[in-house]
Amino acid sequence: MEVMYVAAIPYDVCNTIVSELEDLRTCVCTKPASGAEVRVNGDLGQLDAHPLSDRSDNYNLRSLFVSREGGWMIYPRFSDPIDVLAPSSVEELREVIGDIYGKGVGIVPIGGGTSMGLGMPPSGEYVVLRMGGVRGVLDLDPGNLTISALAGTTISELRRAIGERQFLALDPPDPERATVGGVISAGVSGPIRHMFGDVRHQVLEIEVIGAYGRVIRGGRKVIKNVAGYDLTKLYVGSLGTLGVISSITLRLRPKQERSAVAVIPLSSMEECEGVISSILDSDLSPSFLELWTKGLDPIRLPVEDGFRLSLGFEGLEEEEVSWQLDELSRISKKAMVFRGEEEDRLRYGIAQMHGSDGFHARCRISVLSSELPWAVDEALGYAERLGIPCEISAHAGIGVIRAHLMDPQGLGREVDFIREMAIRMRRRGKPFSIENAPLRAYEEVDPWGNPGPSIGIMRRIKRGLDPEGLFNRGRFVGGL
Repeated sequence: MEVMYVAAIPYDVCNTIVSELEDLRTCVCTKPASGAEVRVNGDLGQLDAHPLSDRSDNYNLRSLFVSREGGWMIYPRFSDPIDVLAPSSVEELREVIGDIYGKGVGIVPIGGGTSMGLGMPPSGEYVVLRMGGVRGVLDLDPGNLTISALAGTTISELRRAIGERQFLALDPPDPERATVGGVISAGVSGPIRHMFGDVRHQVLEIEVIGAYGRVIRGGRKVIKNVAGYDLTKLYVGSLGTLGVISSITLRLRPKQERSAVAVIPLSSMEECEGVISSILDSDLSPSFLELWTKGLDPIRLPVEDGFRLSLGFEGLEEEEVSWQLDELSRISKKAMVFRGEEEDRLRYGIAQMHGSDGFHARCRISVLSSELPWAVDEALGYAERLGIPCEISAHAGIGVIRAHLMDPQGLGREVDFIREMAIRMRRRGKPFSIENAPLRAYEEVDPWGNPGPSIGIMRRIKRGLDPEGLFNRGRFVGGL
C-alpha cells in the first residue's frame, strides 16, 4: 500500500486542496507537501506532512488543522499523534483500546472535531481514534420516545432517522459534522436548552469502552430509569477523559405542528435588560431566548440596532403560537416575526453562532441571567479599548455568554482580551473558559480555571475509571 500523508495547506502554497468546509484547508496526498514557508500564529515556520497508518482509512485532518482569515491556527499539539486509527465497529473499538491501554500511550477520541479547542492539548504520546466509522442508528422506539445510536453518528443523521413526528432536543452547532458521542462528551448544548435543559437531560443510557477495553453501561432505555447514582451523567461533559463513548440512548419529544421565531432589535444593553426581564417575568414560554450582536446576524435584518433578541415559539395549534406572539408584542412593539424558510434559516443560524466561526478566538462566560448586561458591557468595552472586533452571542435566559474575537492585524490582541477577562470574571467567581484560541492563550491562561475543592473527588473518579490516566490525558480540569 502506498504511504499516504496529511498536511495543512494554505491556498497560496498548494494547488491540490480537498476541503469539506470553507474555513478548513486540509488535504490527503501521496507525497509530503513540506517545505513551504507559512506563518503559524504569527511565527514563520515550515509546513509539515504526517504519514498515516494502514488503519487510518479515509482519515481527514480537518479536526487538527484549521485556517482562519488573517493567519493559521493549529490546535495545540493535535498535529503530532503517533498514530491515527479509525475503528469501524464497537467490537473493533474495544479491541483497539484493549491493545493500546496499559502501554503508556494516551488515547484521544475525536468525533466530528467541532469542539477541539476545549481544554489543554493532550500530554505525552497519544493515538487518535477517529470515531466516524462507529456510526449508525441502533434502535428507534417512537412509542417510548427513545432513539439509540452509535457514538459516531452525526446529529443530522439522527434527525433524519427520527422523522417529522418527533424531535431530539439537541441543537448543537455544525449538526452535519457534530457526532452524538462528541456532543455528549463535550457537553455541548444549543439554544433550546432554555426550555428542554442541557445535554445531560437528554441522555437515558450510555455505553462506554473503558480501561483495558472493558465495557461500562449506565442508565436504561426508559424515561424514568435511575434509582441511586446516575452513571450516565458522569460521562456528559467529561471530554473523553473517563473512557470512549460507544453508544447512547436519547429521549425524544413530540414535535409541535406550528412554530415561529420573533426577533427584537435593540439599541443598547440597557434596553436589552428591560426587555429580557419583562419576558422572564411574563407567561411566555419560548423554546429559546437568544441575544447576539449585529455582526452575527444569520440572515439579513432590515434594522441597524446593535443588538438582537430572539425567541422561538411552538405549539400544536396556531392559536398557541399566535397568543404568545400577541403577548410578546405587548412587551415590545419592535418584534419582527419570521415563519417558513426564513424561520428555518434563523433557527439554524442562531445555533451556529455558538460554534465554529470565522473568528480567531471564542471564550465562554457564565453569569446569572440578571448579570448578563454587566458581563456583555464588560466584554464589549474591553475589546473596544484593545481595538479588536468582538461579537457576542448569549443564551439570555440562563446567562451563558460567548465572546467571538478576531485581531485583523495578527498582533495577538485576542489573547490579551482572554487573559484580562479571565482575571476579571474569575475574581468575581464567574466561570470563564476558552473554547477556541491561538496557542499562546492556552500557555498563558488556564482554559478551565480553578476547579476548587471538587478536584479531589474528580481525581478519585478518574483513578477509578482510568487507573493509568491515558484517556485524553491532561486535557480536562486540573490536568485530568
